[in-house]
Amino acid sequence: MLKPKKNKTMNKAVGQIELENLVELNEKEIENFRLRFIKIKQQAESDISFQRSRLQKDERMNEDERISNACLEAGIIDEIDRSIKNANIIIRNCDNAILRIENKTFGICHETGNPIPKSQLDAYPFLTRIAKPLK
Repeated sequence: MLKPKKNKTMNKAVGQIELENLVELNEKEIENFRLRFIKIKQQAESDISFQRSRLQKDERMNEDERISNACLEAGIIDEIDRSIKNANIIIRNCDNAILRIENKTFGICHETGNPIPKSQLDAYPFLTRIAKPLK
């Protein structure tokens, strides 16, 4: 009978974080995250401007155009409103992440004080305050 090969993950208890990933970020990595947040925030601000311009365009329609587009108008306004709300959430998340960088708490688990695995930070950069255990 063949025995399964042992690997690092087979020796770990469920819920334990990989130790090799528990490395604090260096200054260059933190700066890369900061620049990434600034870029994401700028994209969200640009999206808000674009969505607001769509609203203004709809407001400039003449009466005949409004009547012919009456069925679509409510759906378009709802879509624009959702887009603006989502962009505002992204901006707030980026601002909070940048604040954590400035306070030197970015990449540190809020609950345990341990470094958050880099793979988790890469996957969810501005939503990561807690290190999630492996499953």
